[in-house]
Amino acid sequence: MHKTILTVAALALIWIGYTAWPLYDLYQLARAVEHRDVATVTRAVNFGRLRASFTDQLGEAYLRKSGARVPPMLQGAVMSIADPIIVKFISPEALAEFLRVGWPVGALPDRPRETVGLSVEALGSLWEVFKNSEYGLGRFEVIVPVTVPSDRAFTLTFRVAQWRWQLTRIKLPDYMADLLVDEIIKTTKPPPH
Repeated sequence: MHKTILTVAALALIWIGYTAWPLYDLYQLARAVEHRDVATVTRAVNFGRLRASFTDQLGEAYLRKSGARVPPMLQGAVMSIADPIIVKFISPEALAEFLRVGWPVGALPDRPRETVGLSVEALGSLWEVFKNSEYGLGRFEVIVPVTVPSDRAFTLTFRVAQWRWQLTRIKLPDYMADLLVDEIIKTTKPPPH
């Protein structure tokens, strides 16, 4: 009986630690964004995965918006059309600003007034963050900020890498992906003759 109680207590502590660990790293990232601490933001982000995620999202939005049907072999080429826009907000400084204001100002300078970025205040209470999150094995997702409607919020995905939770994906709201695709279309149109 004593061993069973110790085992249950140990498992409970492990579960609590696993639940709190990504929340702690999320709050650290939010503080770094608020204080414009680009070095901490850089350590908290896996830029390779994040770039691939943006490329996929904007490529899918482009295909959805244009109605184009592309054979699977050519989808990579279509996805690469997003690169010139992604470059404008994937650098450490630009990404930190994007997270701070909730808008890719490097790619779309005209930011709507109602956008809300990542901050400790925008995360809401610990309960709200927990309620808006989903845990997996080595994966943590959270919808932020909690103060905006879900169709205007971002989904941040973190994965464990080198004993730290790193941001690997920012699921853009559809309206923002569509605006970025409009920008892609403008920049890829040939000039009129």
